[in-house]
Amino acid sequence: MESRAPAPAAFAALRVTLTGMVAVHAAGAVLDPPRLGGRQARLLLALLVVERERPLHREEIAERLWGERPPDAWASALRSLLSRLRALLAEAGLSPAETLRSAFGCYQLHLPAGAVVDLDLLPRAVGAAEDALAAGRPDVAAGEAACACELAARPLLPGEEAAWLERIREERSGWHLRALDALGAAALWLGDGRLAVEAAETAVGLEPLREAGYALLMRAHTSAGNRGEALRVYERLRRLLSDELGVDPAPELSAVHLEVLRGGRELPGLPPRPEPSRLSGPDAAALAVLAVEAALSYRRVRRS
Repeated sequence: MESRAPAPAAFAALRVTLTGMVAVHAAGAVLDPPRLGGRQARLLLALLVVERERPLHREEIAERLWGERPPDAWASALRSLLSRLRALLAEAGLSPAETLRSAFGCYQLHLPAGAVVDLDLLPRAVGAAEDALAAGRPDVAAGEAACACELAARPLLPGEEAAWLERIREERSGWHLRALDALGAAALWLGDGRLAVEAAETAVGLEPLREAGYALLMRAHTSAGNRGEALRVYERLRRLLSDELGVDPAPELSAVHLEVLRGGRELPGLPPRPEPSRLSGPDAAALAVLAVEAALSYRRVRRS
């Protein structure tokens, strides 16, 4: 069985999770929301993790935490938050001075080698799924794409509406769509019409005006032997585009529609079925780890 991209999340010496539940897992300790403190403490940790490739000036940090009009005592409040974070890092077995460095009013987080941040796992899983598809390994692609979809579904700091968080959410939404496209394509190759329809319907729900999702959904219904539903999908999109944008479907989607009308024998854009792989399918152990982590995260968030 090949190794899976998200698997290091389960075994890394240091893990930082920002989705589902903000926490640091290190040296057998878990710094979860109750130990991290209030919302500013969680936002500070998330900000330092996301921007760890560069130093952040304290005024930029204050604006990210409190908006354009921080409180009058923001400087002392920020010092208190940073001091508490350093103490928590020490509890996790990390060197506060080395992990959270400061100079000239700037702060930068330095995670040790091998540390895993959950935000980084989503693009890796999507890339692995797309690479597997390109290599003609739909079974591997399906497993990687399923993991990517699970990662993408985890909420990022729910209730927080900062602009920098919205940008990350938009990026994650884009990765989610690519994961669904890969999952749907792999399912079509494997002859799993039900899974292909589910992936395509989810993609359409995320972006109702994105034609690629409808093309995948038409192919999925046709693969499942439901040409009538595939044609209804096209008509639904045609009306939506006309009402919302005043345009017709793109030529690529019209080509899929035409082939469905002809019987759907060779739908455009659908790659030829590869030779069966010797792998049995998705890595169930890695998927189970991710599912358990997600469930525990949601329960802890509700309790906090």
